[in-house]
Amino acid sequence: MITTYEVIEYGKRTFDSADFVRDGRVELNPEAQSKAKMTFGWADGRVRVQAGGMIGIVPLNDSVLLEVTPRVPIARLEELIRRSASAPLRRTKFQSGLHTG
Repeated sequence: MITTYEVIEYGKRTFDSADFVRDGRVELNPEAQSKAKMTFGWADGRVRVQAGGMIGIVPLNDSVLLEVTPRVPIARLEELIRRSASAPLRRTKFQSGLHTG
């Protein structure tokens, strides 16, 4: 059975360690930390997860999904984009001050 929990972007959530320990081993999706930029900690037999800046559904293991929602409601983001009268731009290496080569 898969259980989905919600957390707000950059928010924290605490889980019972039984959700992550099976047969004495910790089951945790390594990409949740590396790609989704989540941090994990252990305290008082519980697992503490802090979401990073990624929005969406992140599988923490085979039975736990974390749905990360934006701090700003989507409707508000759409309004900000509409009022700015321009589409969101993706930063390039030159805009960020990074120069390669």
